[in-house]
Amino acid sequence: MCLNTPDNTLCPDDGWFCNGTESCDAQLGCVSSGDPCAGQVCDDLDDVCVDCLTDTDCIDRISCTEDACDLVTHLCVHTPNDVACDNGFFCDGAEWCHSVADCQTGMPVDCDDGVACTDDACNEGTESCDNLPNDANCDNGFFCDGAEWCDPVADCQAGNDPCPGQPCNESIDACGDCSAADPPTEEPNPVPKNRYVSFVPPGNDGRATALRVTFTSLPAPFDGHNGETMWVGQPREVTENAGHVDPTQAPGWPTFMRAALQCDPYYTDWSTYGAVHVSHAGIVPDGDYAIQAIDQACDSSVESDYSISLQVTTSIWGDIVSNCIVQPCGPPDGVVNITTDVTAALDKFRNLPGTPMKARCDVEPDEPDLLVNISDVMFILDAFRGFDYPFTGPQECS
Repeated sequence: MCLNTPDNTLCPDDGWFCNGTESCDAQLGCVSSGDPCAGQVCDDLDDVCVDCLTDTDCIDRISCTEDACDLVTHLCVHTPNDVACDNGFFCDGAEWCHSVADCQTGMPVDCDDGVACTDDACNEGTESCDNLPNDANCDNGFFCDGAEWCDPVADCQAGNDPCPGQPCNESIDACGDCSAADPPTEEPNPVPKNRYVSFVPPGNDGRATALRVTFTSLPAPFDGHNGETMWVGQPREVTENAGHVDPTQAPGWPTFMRAALQCDPYYTDWSTYGAVHVSHAGIVPDGDYAIQAIDQACDSSVESDYSISLQVTTSIWGDIVSNCIVQPCGPPDGVVNITTDVTAALDKFRNLPGTPMKARCDVEPDEPDLLVNISDVMFILDAFRGFDYPFTGPQECS
């Protein structure tokens, strides 16, 4: 029987360090043991195991580190680079690089300037803080101690006396004593209208007053609103041209002042206006209305502070004239007639001379639209034919 005993001495070193030591294999002959540098890099020039030979050996899969091999020590150097983490935004703070945990979020920019009345915010566009004074942050809710204001350095500052030389009324946020207001008066040559009430506001020596309209007596089904009140809003100038509202769209045409009703008082010097014509869903045919003035220095919850009332009525549905044989057209006569009322509205729609003013012919829709068109004519025709008033009527103020 033959014996084949491996003898390593018969396998001389091949001169390469990085393939390991040579030995004899009974089957394969001389073989090398393999890489002697598990987990490291083998340096065949110096016959040693090292961490790295090139930068590629140092890639650590941390996106924000700069990975390099120190060619003297052959050790990897992983240098955090915060710039690699920058997301391009200022206000969320400066991102930074953690050598193990990768990019980390920054601390949001703190724009608090320590001044309570400024509105502090980070401005991404300018990459800076905005600290804007906001007087509203200083408002203590009182009128008579003046309007507080915000100093961007010294914080809230006290206001000045809003009523120098006058008494101050905290309950209504106004200066001066309550003075009785003059009442509104009838427009020149008063004529009842279908969907408007008209009056001349009081002058009241230039004092600011408001005008309240009370629904004194409305026909069914609107009589549930009797006793309710609304306020005359700011008037606007409206052209008499049937097809336009804005006077600039109808140069040369006469104009009138129209106002709507609203839930809150509008205080102004009404002496700057002439006759005012008010239309609204709450102004319905065959209704009675009371119009009163009150001075801004008075308490609107005290009935005795109001002026005496001007009583204004509206004509029955569709009744806008009596006849137009003699100009101007006569006042409503309690009858809706096709040859007078319908014809007068149609003539106004056609902008013929000598026709009634727009406030007499504009009867639709729920809140009149300050136009006289064929719809107005058709609704008046329906009234002549006996149809009931078709609109919803007043709505309560919330």
